[in-house]
Amino acid sequence: MTRTSLLLACLLLGAFGPAHAAFNYQDSGTVSDEFNGSIKIDRTGVADRDAGTQVASAHFVNFHPRGAQAVVDGSLTRSYERDGELITVSFAGNLTVTIAGTGNGNGNGNGNGQAQQLAIVFTDLTVERGEEGKSVSGQVTINGQVVDAGHAPRPVRALLLALFHLVSL
Repeated sequence: MTRTSLLLACLLLGAFGPAHAAFNYQDSGTVSDEFNGSIKIDRTGVADRDAGTQVASAHFVNFHPRGAQAVVDGSLTRSYERDGELITVSFAGNLTVTIAGTGNGNGNGNGNGQAQQLAIVFTDLTVERGEEGKSVSGQVTINGQVVDAGHAPRPVRALLLALFHLVSL
């Protein structure tokens, strides 16, 4: 709702204000899940017609992004910069993801009934989108193993995309 109010304010300022007026904004909010987990997100930024910046800091506490299957703790910072057609988004942070194990051994979970814990660290993780397409650079460290960001295991990429989407709302 705060986001909708901010968007409405942007549209009104664009319609009735000077053609190149930039404005600063700041907001914060909390997203809670049904298991009493939460994400607290703080955002600050500058918006203009042709450019903009935003820094969003998210703090995850026992957050369940996909129901009871996974729990996330830690912090993530997202930096967004737009300059004309070029958009650059960078991530930094440390997350601990605990994935529930299953004991059925049929390929779901780790098959041994034990939860799996992933310690994830982002190093210079950047997504750049422009006229020539999209590029991903940087590294993700998963339980001490360094992986190129574009080659992280599929389940890890899917979970991270969901978390990144939440931070960018």
